[in-house]
Amino acid sequence: MSKYTSSTTQNNEQTRKLFREDKQSDEILSLQKENLKLKGEVSILRQNMLSLEKQNYELKDEKSRSIRADFNSNDRLKKEVNMLQLQNRINENKMMAFKRKKIELSMDIKWALQQSDTDINFQLYPFEYKRLKFFKDYFYNDFCQFCTKSVIEELRRMLKNYKDFIDFFVLFSCKIDVFREFFVYLFINEHYIDKKIGIFEDVPLEWILGTSDDSNISNIRNFISKNANKMVHFLYKVADERPFILNIILDKSTFTGIIKTRTHTAKTFLDLICQKGGLGFVDHTNFHYLSESNLRDLYKEEKDQI
Repeated sequence: MSKYTSSTTQNNEQTRKLFREDKQSDEILSLQKENLKLKGEVSILRQNMLSLEKQNYELKDEKSRSIRADFNSNDRLKKEVNMLQLQNRINENKMMAFKRKKIELSMDIKWALQQSDTDINFQLYPFEYKRLKFFKDYFYNDFCQFCTKSVIEELRRMLKNYKDFIDFFVLFSCKIDVFREFFVYLFINEHYIDKKIGIFEDVPLEWILGTSDDSNISNIRNFISKNANKMVHFLYKVADERPFILNIILDKSTFTGIIKTRTHTAKTFLDLICQKGGLGFVDHTNFHYLSESNLRDLYKEEKDQI
């Protein structure tokens, strides 16, 4: 009898042990499912945040259009805006005064040239490329003072000779009014792509993306699509400074085409995109191009986890 009781007790203990192990396994499985669910919710939350950022940008853009419309209908405000722009240019030129050594050297060269027997004069005319390029390289402050209206008139005359037009537009694209006047002419053909890309990389980002003209945004998007691998430096700048705009000028298929090249520039661009949370460009169609480091950045996990 005693032997039978001992055996029964032992069996009961084994049964309870197995039950506890099964319960622990169920708890672990439940925690794993909950962790996966949380990851999915975080991913959805990120997408929602990006959507809200895009909506916010669109609202700002709509408000900006409304403000511009008001400016166009009010001469007094137009004059105030022009005055502010003039003041900004004056302030920019004043900043040059702090670079004393550079300015003193420039003034010495300028004085020497004026005293020499050469035909060099510090005027816009004669309107010759090599001469004006020399002024821009060595006397940038003087170059920026050239009459914008006259420059625009000269560039308009050059539109019949597109090569000359592009050369001079690159030269004078540092003047915002010239840039705004002729930016649209970059898209009328597919010639001199490298020079056009140079303009994208050199001028301030807000000049390019600050337009409210839908046709310009469409032109930029098409230009990027056709020259994606050459535009990575520009796209990196947009992703770094204006990430919520990137979805407007770059589509997912073009993004995938860029990262497929696996060049150093493409990898650097992909690294930034992942650090920014993916920006809506990473999904099951291009997930396999991501490195382990990209995955860590994308999911914000510890370096020893994936």
